[in-house]
Amino acid sequence: MLVEHGYHPFTYEAVAVRAGTSRPVLNRRWPQRDDLLLATLTKFWQPIAGARHRQSPR
Repeated sequence: MLVEHGYHPFTYEAVAVRAGTSRPVLNRRWPQRDDLLLATLTKFWQPIAGARHRQSPR
């Protein structure tokens, strides 16, 4: 989601829809949006970085 749409659309609601869960479930585990962002980057940083390097130049 971050790679596709950036930071501003990275909301609890958008992440919940994509993950098939609800905002309250996410909010219990990650009380602040920055907590959710940090957890996302920690888990997916390498695949995101790798995907950017594999994209062909435009």
